[in-house]
Amino acid sequence: MSNFTKRKSKFTVSFILSILLHTVLIVALIIATYTHLMDETGSGNQGDIIDAVMVDFNAMEANEMRMSTITANQKEAEQTREKQQLEEQEKLAEIENEIQEKQAQLEKELAEQAKQKALEQEQAQLALQKQQQEKEAIEKELLAAKEKQTEALKKEADAKALKLKKEAELKKKQEETLKTEIEKKQKEAEQKAKAEAEKKKEAEAKAKAEAEKKKKEAKAKADAEKKKQEEKAKAELEKKKQDEAKAKAEAEKKKKEAEAKAKADAEAKAKADAAAKAKAEGEARNSKKLADDALGDFISDKQRGQGSNSGQSAAAGEGGGKSSGVTMTDSDSYRNAISASVARYMYDAKSLHRNKKCSVAIRIDREGNIISTRQLSGDPALCNQALSAANLAKAPRAPTDEIYNYFKGKDIVLDFKY
Repeated sequence: MSNFTKRKSKFTVSFILSILLHTVLIVALIIATYTHLMDETGSGNQGDIIDAVMVDFNAMEANEMRMSTITANQKEAEQTREKQQLEEQEKLAEIENEIQEKQAQLEKELAEQAKQKALEQEQAQLALQKQQQEKEAIEKELLAAKEKQTEALKKEADAKALKLKKEAELKKKQEETLKTEIEKKQKEAEQKAKAEAEKKKEAEAKAKAEAEKKKKEAKAKADAEKKKQEEKAKAELEKKKQDEAKAKAEAEKKKKEAEAKAKADAEAKAKADAAAKAKAEGEARNSKKLADDALGDFISDKQRGQGSNSGQSAAAGEGGGKSSGVTMTDSDSYRNAISASVARYMYDAKSLHRNKKCSVAIRIDREGNIISTRQLSGDPALCNQALSAANLAKAPRAPTDEIYNYFKGKDIVLDFKY
């Protein structure tokens, strides 16, 4: 309402100023008109006075006619002035009426705007109250849902805690087994590193021999050059001998340092290997027993298959059949033995991956070491456990070269289903 009062006050001031300006303009117009008529009347009187001095009846008659005309003009001018004043008053009345109508219209519009604004404020207040009520209802619902969710989460947390306890026990068991396998893999890695070090040493010796050869060739070339330019070659030879002596001394020094370091490393490694060997012997016996059992099962299956298929194998050899002599029974039996070796490291797979299946592909070397693994299809979690088990396991050694050559360089597909 304060804004409405301010706008109304400003409009009243503007209206008053407009009335004053119109009034001043009308008064100025009336004064200007009256002054103009007085000027015209004054000029005619001076002419009469001048004519009156002259004794001329014609002039006097003309003067009387002029006076009559002036009187008529004054009356006409007075009537015109009154008419103009009346018209000005009518215009002013019309302007005032128009201003009053506009003011009334403006006040009416302002009143309607104020009423509309009050209505909008009332509606906004009602909407705000409704929103507040809805908010309180939502907060009550959220509080009830939160209490219900808290209770459910508590039950779920208890169930998860029990499950985690069981999983922790299972994980501890798996970690112990993995630790054994890791130590075994470390030992194999150390042996592999030792072999690579020996190979590198041989390469260094070969490179040294080539360097000696090049050195001799360079010396022979220097001798030939010495024959052509004896004096020049002598100075170069002396300088070369000094450089070679210096390089030889540095090489000898580096060689002694390297030998001393290699000797110390070898002694430390020998001690570590001896300790690791003593620790791993028991674990190796267990692993060997598992591999021997799997191989024995495989050989037994093979022998039974050979008894039933001996006639077929002989016929295949004479008639130009498979050159390898490996039957489907042989390949399936050896694949099953490999699958059993990998499955031994898939702890609790039956309970963790119920109704799941997976296919992986592996490749082996002649000793049964698994040299590559990859997933083909199936459940990702089961396949990850199968690949980890394959990296830890060692397949039984192929009983014959024919069976190894049959699988050599090929993917051996292992299927796991629980």
